[in-house]
Amino acid sequence: MKKVKYTGVWALALALLTLAGCSDDTTGGNASQGNYFVAATQGDFTYMLSVNDLESGTATIVGNGSAIEEPYAFTAFVANGERSVTAMQYRQGDPSIGMSYSLNSEGVIQKTGNEFQLEKGYGTWGSFGNYIVAARSGQTLTDGTTGAIAYLIDQTNGNGVSTKYLSTTGLNGGIEYYGVKESATLSGVVDRGNGTFLTAGIFSHGVTGSGGSTTATVGNPDECWVFELDQNFNVVRSFKDDRISYSAGRYRSAYYSQIDSDDNNNVYVFSGAYDATSTKNAGVVRIPSGASTFDSYYWDLETASGGYRFRKVWHITDDYFLLEYYNEQYETLNISSAATQYAVVRMGTKDFKWVTTGFPAKGNITGTGWPFAHNGKMYFPVTTDSARPTVYVIDPATAVAKAGLVIEAEGVSALARLAY
Repeated sequence: MKKVKYTGVWALALALLTLAGCSDDTTGGNASQGNYFVAATQGDFTYMLSVNDLESGTATIVGNGSAIEEPYAFTAFVANGERSVTAMQYRQGDPSIGMSYSLNSEGVIQKTGNEFQLEKGYGTWGSFGNYIVAARSGQTLTDGTTGAIAYLIDQTNGNGVSTKYLSTTGLNGGIEYYGVKESATLSGVVDRGNGTFLTAGIFSHGVTGSGGSTTATVGNPDECWVFELDQNFNVVRSFKDDRISYSAGRYRSAYYSQIDSDDNNNVYVFSGAYDATSTKNAGVVRIPSGASTFDSYYWDLETASGGYRFRKVWHITDDYFLLEYYNEQYETLNISSAATQYAVVRMGTKDFKWVTTGFPAKGNITGTGWPFAHNGKMYFPVTTDSARPTVYVIDPATAVAKAGLVIEAEGVSALARLAY
């Protein structure tokens, strides 16, 4: 998102924010408090605030004495139920800073636990039991193998961090490429509710190029692998399917989770078929609740969309999911292609609906944040080229959206719901 300098009116406004506090502009003149968490951005700063309504009104970071100002731009936000929201800064392999937020008894945002640091950074994240999980793959472990270094941030113990290690070399049965076993990049965290969680694995091998440089090339893009891990990152079992490509959304070096569960704990494993060498269409398969294998379920979502591939996936309610699709059809995609069109899909009936009514046109969207689902609706923060960041409320049954809370800031990074 475009950065702005603090000059003129904004410089004065931010000075007032530092020196004095007053109520915000939410409907009814209420103070900035309530069950909803908003992470608003202005320049290089993030403002954490709570509001009492996401479906109407206006909130502002200016003069909001209860907002928490952070001098960071955060990449990942993950909720641990309604207990807390954890924000983490991505620093391209350097140590990452993280902190958590909750609500006090009056519904005002507060920091929770200690600020923490992830020495090796992270590439995937999620919530598992009482923990926030953040892991970075492609690391050299003490035994010389390639693997993942994972951090478990305890939400019941002041953000105490424990470090786990998983050698990902040969997790797919030791498949080799010119004598070298392939290693996996982990993507996604789905809590199975039994002391284990699921994560997808993208296998690759190193290819030496000119000048001795090494790049990672996907081993077999026509395979999908999922691993069930326990709290100590031991592998409980593995799942393999060749009806779809690997499960992960991609944007340059970023990997986005494409696995999630419905209200009955059936885990849907999506694949946006990002890899150009894959022969598979973008689609989805299923691991039923408690099962140890994929079942026969399959849906070709690329055909259902009219030839588009998707990047991000979120569960809404029941067996409804929201998918973020690329704006261009597959034949014209590249690594920088925009992805600002959305569809609601219902897994049981294989019903596909584009989200267009009441929602900004894909060409007008300049930024989005991490959405969240509550009470059968999806709340999605969107910024356009002609309006302040606005929360759009999406009804999954109809795929109709309506404009809700407007946030007077440059952007919105995330929304969530917290209990107090």
